[in-house]
Amino acid sequence: MGMTREERVKAYVEQHPGSNAQDVAEALGLHRSGVSADLNRLYRKGILVKQGKRPVRFYPAGSEPGNSCPVEADDQEMPRRGRQPDQDGEPLPAALQEPGGGKHKDAHNGSVFGCIIGSNGSIKAQIQLAKAAVAYPPYGLHTLITGETGVGKSLLAEAMWRYSVSIEAFGSSKHGRTPPFVVFSCAEYADNPQLLLAQLFGYVKGAFTGANENRPGLVERAQGGILFLDEIHRLPPTGQELLFRLIDKGQFRRIGEMQDRSANLMIIGATTETPSSVLLSAFRRRIPVHVELPRLAERPVSERLSLIAHFLLQEANRLGLPVQISGGALKMFMCFDCVANIGDLKNTLQLCCAKGYLSLLSDSQPGEALAEPEKGEDAGRVLKINIEDVPQRVYERMQNMEVLQDPRLSSVFNHVFCIRSYTR
Repeated sequence: MGMTREERVKAYVEQHPGSNAQDVAEALGLHRSGVSADLNRLYRKGILVKQGKRPVRFYPAGSEPGNSCPVEADDQEMPRRGRQPDQDGEPLPAALQEPGGGKHKDAHNGSVFGCIIGSNGSIKAQIQLAKAAVAYPPYGLHTLITGETGVGKSLLAEAMWRYSVSIEAFGSSKHGRTPPFVVFSCAEYADNPQLLLAQLFGYVKGAFTGANENRPGLVERAQGGILFLDEIHRLPPTGQELLFRLIDKGQFRRIGEMQDRSANLMIIGATTETPSSVLLSAFRRRIPVHVELPRLAERPVSERLSLIAHFLLQEANRLGLPVQISGGALKMFMCFDCVANIGDLKNTLQLCCAKGYLSLLSDSQPGEALAEPEKGEDAGRVLKINIEDVPQRVYERMQNMEVLQDPRLSSVFNHVFCIRSYTR
């Protein structure tokens, strides 16, 4: 079954961030009015975000330029197009400004990675290594991404795929198609090695009980693109050995099959474990690139501020409402020991927003807070995050108290800051 027009529009913007309605219409041979309707529908669903005016440009949510550029907290002014103080809300310090206020050093192809917080900071070396791995002909270099839970391994793997699309790697320009990105969590089938291998390599009819038909595996689906094996440490030794041949010779067999098949693809694995303790040495030797991502606690204060701003902006865009955070609540999040790293920070901020939204509903007439406010009429409808909205677990895991002594932040915690959805 073919893709719908909306799916085609979505796929085009994912491959060409920053496109406007006219760009998409001309590229896909569609009427501009229909494309514009699809783009706005995707925006309302939270799949795309907008930037600029006439023409409005669209980006996949979370990948718009400037969305994650780390900047110092004390030496930048708020962009001219930024909002004015809301009620008792102060203009944001630079690291809490809305996206779009700064310029990226990386343009065009590099912008895929430039939207990742720390790409020009604490993880610059990792980003350069990832780009080199993808760009190396003909199908990149197999890569292992390591780091604790929640540090961004899956995000980096997807960014590597987006980068491959943007630079037309893997011969995609010759084949006229987008390289596939196939994701497989090895943990899902860790208790059934046979089924795990069948999912990866496929099988032929009669190969095992229940194999009633020939079925291709994920390796075949990833042909000419990237196969991302999350939690690769859960791959059994047999599976690792089967990958040897695929990596060495570009050949594999479906389970129960005697005939070799060919596959050209890039393999990216991710693990939270120490590779030497969970992966066969012969397998590790075949993965030439190792990218290790740092814990959130090891990253600069400015990047944590940028992460907080980014996640609050996501919620502001989702709700179509300004999100206001008090200096006291911000202080708590700056000192919060996030056990699950960035994922923990995001989930906790989202919980605070949910509690604030519930309060907003309680203070409104039935249905009022759910209605789409008219332009210019949302000044009195602000989702507030105060210190009493911060979950108990944040109080229980307060560390890194030296942040409070940082002279760059001494005045930040005495104010209330308001983040507006820049798409409104």
